[in-house]
Amino acid sequence: MAKRRAKKSAKTAERPTCTDNLGVVKRAGKKVPYACGHIDSAKFRHDFYGEVREPTDEVFAAREKCGECMLASVKEFVIRCGACGFAILPGDPVALYVDAHHFSIVWKKIVREPPRVVGCMRWGCCPSGGFFAGHWSESGFEPAFPGGASAAATAFATGTAVVVTLKE
Repeated sequence: MAKRRAKKSAKTAERPTCTDNLGVVKRAGKKVPYACGHIDSAKFRHDFYGEVREPTDEVFAAREKCGECMLASVKEFVIRCGACGFAILPGDPVALYVDAHHFSIVWKKIVREPPRVVGCMRWGCCPSGGFFAGHWSESGFEPAFPGGASAAATAFATGTAVVVTLKE
């Protein structure tokens, strides 16, 4: 769907400022027809709550959906990280946290029983890769481990190392 374009400093990844914006931005290139029936710029990006993502070259080459139609097709599946407020899109890796008061009541998405708050795996937000529990999808949380446990909980329970490949 979209790849992340994150600015990085020499020490750590820097996050942009979280906003409430959700829309098509940074259109560029000549106007071209799309299979959805609209005419839009050859290139565009989407602003997902302050983080700008650009579709892949393959997506642009297919010309299936203009910027607005592409956003509309994913908008209903986008949630916000309970901790930082940035977007979590289908395919993004997620962490699950015990519900605590430091999560935003406006942003937090609760899943499972017992309830867990969905968080992103961005640098500067998630404390450790050990919190990785699965991926967000169009149908909700998809666990990577039995019972929806985290990587760390799985390692402790099994007594073995846990190796995963995050979808990008």
